[in-house]
Amino acid sequence: MSNQPTAAFFICRLRLDGPVRSTQIKAANQFQIRDQTYRVQQVFTDEVPANDEPSVAFQRPFDRHVFEQAVRQEITAFLAEANFFTAIGQVDYLSQLTVVHILKRLGLQLVCLTGDFNHQDFYLSEKVAADFLPQYDKSYMSLLRFRASVRKEITGGKMTMEGKGKVLGRQSIIEREPELVERLKSLWQKGYKQVEIVRILQDLGYVNDKGNPYQSPQIGQILRRLKLK
Repeated sequence: MSNQPTAAFFICRLRLDGPVRSTQIKAANQFQIRDQTYRVQQVFTDEVPANDEPSVAFQRPFDRHVFEQAVRQEITAFLAEANFFTAIGQVDYLSQLTVVHILKRLGLQLVCLTGDFNHQDFYLSEKVAADFLPQYDKSYMSLLRFRASVRKEITGGKMTMEGKGKVLGRQSIIEREPELVERLKSLWQKGYKQVEIVRILQDLGYVNDKGNPYQSPQIGQILRRLKLK
């Protein structure tokens, strides 16, 4: 069990056509959920209009704002109540799991305070099955690029010209992305092929300065700079 609580944002959904209430959750509140302790860093209240059309979590403008603030403040967890999905009309269980897993791939947690989010009984229709993978990839890449754009804004948009050394004293990718470089070296030394390394890095959410997943030529270039091939 971690001794240090994980800093988290709390997202409260308030349906304006439901009972009038206000959240009792405040900043600095701590929660023990399973084997992890979370400390609320900030509370965000989403007032959902009565006539609001069904939508998908983290595709809504409100959720994108919260996501952006999480990137800026390096928050890695979101806490929410059981109605987090159903309050915006996202009642399908598979759709909810998709959002949770996409955030997990981005290194983020979405945790229900009471254990499980509300949802309808699971039923995988033919249409949902046919649309699932394309929608998953589209949602994942959308958040991936959005996070990259926020990070680029935070760092002032510093970029390097790949393969042409430093530009105006800016750092090379080896200096700028030490975590990526170490992971790449580790995978290469364990015998993974270049194409396998590319796939692993993409699955882990690594992106280049333009916010796009690394491709094989870029990884090959880094390997050559490291004198590994």
